[in-house]
Amino acid sequence: MITCKYCGAQYGDDEKICPYCGSENVGVSIQEQQGYLDAINRKKQELNTVVPQQKAKRAVKKVHRIGLVLIGLFLIFAILAAGYSVIRTKQDRYRQQEALKILEEYYEKNDYEGMIEYLHSKDYLYSATYDKYDKLCEVYYYYSTGLEYLESDIDSIKKYGNNGVDWSESIEYDLSCFFRALYLLDKLERNGYVYNEEEGVKYLRQLIMPVVQQNCKLTETEIQAAVARYEGYETEYFDLAEEVIRRVS
Repeated sequence: MITCKYCGAQYGDDEKICPYCGSENVGVSIQEQQGYLDAINRKKQELNTVVPQQKAKRAVKKVHRIGLVLIGLFLIFAILAAGYSVIRTKQDRYRQQEALKILEEYYEKNDYEGMIEYLHSKDYLYSATYDKYDKLCEVYYYYSTGLEYLESDIDSIKKYGNNGVDWSESIEYDLSCFFRALYLLDKLERNGYVYNEEEGVKYLRQLIMPVVQQNCKLTETEIQAAVARYEGYETEYFDLAEEVIRRVS
């Protein structure tokens, strides 16, 4: 693996260009050129031993001339490709910087709805550069999804009570959304805020915790215990769901 000197991404040292920014892998280009020169030398040795010396000399000269022409063409192509790569890299950098500027503005305003909409409109933003915003938007998505359904479910429970209707599955799904969101925030915190997203984590946690506490009547200790047992989408919270139904009824 090598590190791209333009965008900092890592990729295989046998790839001709960086798959993230399109910058040329100079090492591969040099190896290709050297391989071509080695092939010419092998051809020269073959001619010197297989055909008469005089014909071999003429053949070698011809090969040299062809080789020089091809090398010249190769160099011209390499220069053009490098020029295109530089231009493309500059364009990508500019678009990247503009996108980061806009995303950071959304981040500073805690406008996660706007951030999600912007990310969806820019399908080419698939890079570690945007992980900060992707990960926080994922948290916000689970929070907003859980909130949308929870409020409706709680209102129905308060209004109609049980009356033969089992709300456990619905409440369990709502809780799972919140606990996944909090689990992701804990994971970002444990990783040491590698994207400088500490303020975003703090804001989202302050957004989520009161909703779960007030609407579900769960204590902070109960919430933390639920998050600690989260292991994926299939984690069961049926016991907590029944307790929430009992408390809000």
